[in-house]
Amino acid sequence: MTVGLSRIAGEAVNEPISLDDAKLHLRVDGTVDDELIGSMITSARTSCEWRMQRSILPQSWALTQSSFRHPWVEQHGHLHHGLIFNPAWYRARCHGYPDSIVLPHPPIRSVASVAYLNTAMQRITLDPSAYRLAIVGEKLAMLRPVGSPWPQTAREPDAVIVTYAAGWDDPAQIPAPIISWIKLRLGALYENREEYAAGQPIPELGFADGLLDPYSIPVA
Repeated sequence: MTVGLSRIAGEAVNEPISLDDAKLHLRVDGTVDDELIGSMITSARTSCEWRMQRSILPQSWALTQSSFRHPWVEQHGHLHHGLIFNPAWYRARCHGYPDSIVLPHPPIRSVASVAYLNTAMQRITLDPSAYRLAIVGEKLAMLRPVGSPWPQTAREPDAVIVTYAAGWDDPAQIPAPIISWIKLRLGALYENREEYAAGQPIPELGFADGLLDPYSIPVA
């Protein structure tokens, strides 16, 4: 079983913290550092997404599997491209649903398409009535077949491609502790702006990382 995950580029970015809010938090007046602070907002947000293994901004992902019938969460020691979190965390929560396709980087908003290579090597897009999105709590979303099992696919590494939308629709929906962590990380970046501009490592937040614990999915 081979599986890969990639974010679809080219989408508009609306950061969860505005430049004005960031400057107020940092107690910065004037516009000299506006571009620098803007890049720091993005850096802090992407760091937060990586730590939680979740999507904050609205964004699209493509999950590629070599089969419908062997979910990536059930695999041990196989090739995972772009998945760094612990499949065992999902496996414990999907027990009893071996035909489900788990969609990483929640919250999952919708499924755009499910396409597969049939045994004749033709790329087929499934009708949306053939599957449903089962959302269980804040962290778990499973794609389930409806009416009949998943179709047979060709034996190819990209036999199945699921394209889906993730992230909170409205910044107001983002839990307050996540916003707090992003602001704290932003403060650390700005305090060490010379090191940041030079591409040097910035000290971690330490105890403040606990703000993300209730929302995070464990990494491998």
